[in-house]
Amino acid sequence: MPAPTTFDLAPHLAAIADRQPLTPRSGLDMLALARRYNDDGRLGVYSPTGEQTNLPGIVWVDDPEEANVTLLIYRENPLQIAEQVEACFASGERVAVVDASHTQANRGDIALLQALLDCSAYTSNLAALDTDVIRALATVMVPLRRGQAFRKAMADSVIRQWLWEGMIRSEVERRFGEVIPARWMMRAETQTRARVGAWMHRLGQRGLTVTLGQLGWINGRTDQFWYTLR
Repeated sequence: MPAPTTFDLAPHLAAIADRQPLTPRSGLDMLALARRYNDDGRLGVYSPTGEQTNLPGIVWVDDPEEANVTLLIYRENPLQIAEQVEACFASGERVAVVDASHTQANRGDIALLQALLDCSAYTSNLAALDTDVIRALATVMVPLRRGQAFRKAMADSVIRQWLWEGMIRSEVERRFGEVIPARWMMRAETQTRARVGAWMHRLGQRGLTVTLGQLGWINGRTDQFWYTLR
């Protein structure tokens, strides 16, 4: 089976910060890149479960009142995470959600997305929604100066990791194979657009107002899925 597609946050960070894109240094991860856009600032993070990793620029705090963001890690029970998001929003906390339920990288649990859409909190008010802690914290670290660029980054994260990798890709491969034949390309595009579009409509009702543009697969390969957002 081809490898999962990767959510590339780097192109979004400069747009969110309204800065000229920086060229990543060799081996530079997304958190280090975000710190460069934030003039090497620090981020105070509260973890209700006490999960802490030594990361440059991250200061772990014991009180959500002292934090810049509350980090929620999801592994099971999506309704519980949704309730925690609601409670955090009610107390005025910023919240970043990381889906760690799958061993496969860049793949989210559609049940979590469903629970977040069903709760009272607006999805677009999350500080980050990702399957990787580094990328999530980088999204929060970078200065938020362009709201639409942030919404586009979140939509990209959701489409690639929850909708495509978490649900739609397996359906496309079951019907058309891992390399889509040219004669079935239009049908595969129509099916994928309908599924993604339906979810994007729901996300739009929860504040994530981003429109799907073109989509396709490089050489028909399902691990080379591409699309445009506007």
